[in-house]
Amino acid sequence: MNDNDKTMVMSVGDTAQPAAESSPSPRLCECGGILVAVPERPGLLRCSKCGTLKQIETFEFSPGITVGKYRLLKRLGAGGMGMVFLCAPLNDSGKRYAMKILRNDFSENIEVSAKRFQRESELLLSLNHPVIIRTYEFWHDDAGFYSLMEYVDGKNLAQLRKEEYLFEEDVALDLMSIVSDAMLYAWDHFRILHRDIKPSNIMISNDNDVKILDFGIARAVNSVQETAMLTLPGQGLGTPGFISPEQFRDAHLQNCASDIYGLGATMYYLFTGKEPFHGKSPGEVYSNMMHSEITPAAELSAVPLSVPMQKLLDNMLEKEPSRRIQGWRKLMLNIEKVKQGQMPLL
Repeated sequence: MNDNDKTMVMSVGDTAQPAAESSPSPRLCECGGILVAVPERPGLLRCSKCGTLKQIETFEFSPGITVGKYRLLKRLGAGGMGMVFLCAPLNDSGKRYAMKILRNDFSENIEVSAKRFQRESELLLSLNHPVIIRTYEFWHDDAGFYSLMEYVDGKNLAQLRKEEYLFEEDVALDLMSIVSDAMLYAWDHFRILHRDIKPSNIMISNDNDVKILDFGIARAVNSVQETAMLTLPGQGLGTPGFISPEQFRDAHLQNCASDIYGLGATMYYLFTGKEPFHGKSPGEVYSNMMHSEITPAAELSAVPLSVPMQKLLDNMLEKEPSRRIQGWRKLMLNIEKVKQGQMPLL
């Protein structure tokens, strides 16, 4: 892997176009009638034939069903709030996409969530960088919120590490440089923070491309007075073990230094197989973070780490954000210093 990786684009990104606004597939009752939303009772559907009321959560998304203009083919992953499917256009043109589905029964106010979803999705659609998973389309219906994304076949860094793949220092530095370049683009062009950089959100494709996943909880900072929290309905606010101390305390205090902490924690995990701080609950993670010191990665790493590399990681994982490297461009300069065997400037 080298710096040229960041210029490579997956084929689906070259050919896919944003689809026109789509109509939701009809939800059917056992009697054959169409289930429609009940405006005065959010979260319920009424059968147009027999009048039976059903909760939205009784509708199951599964391979074979149609959602919008796409057919779900295979479940790729699932969490407590949503799921991701491999899907294909109904005309089965050979194109494949990933569809993220967030059920709207997790939203207390569906109307407000829908407006926020539309506003936020417009910004995510504008992200166009070869290292950032492309998003092509957003829509919602009475059962959920949907995003159609570039599908990449490969493995994320967490999977590779669990399979005992050892990340040598030069490979890790290349990864850091590629991710930093993409994050610099998101910040310089749109003032977007990721807020959940972690091993499972960075993928290596089968073609050896690096891809950053899941900007779904990103934060767009437009000005000192105006911020837009890109937390889609049902999403959390980062992953304990990889988020910065300030993310535990106050989401509005974040800046690029918070994502730099996440990238540092990711590299620490690749070298050691452990998070910098861990615990059985988010509270325990935060307590350990505040009252314990990080064991240097060089002491736990499965591969040798240079003194400059350890110095860089130490800075990226500083508990006080003002003491971390300030900004992606400056981080990339420090990465180049370490690649050359020199101490980082910080």
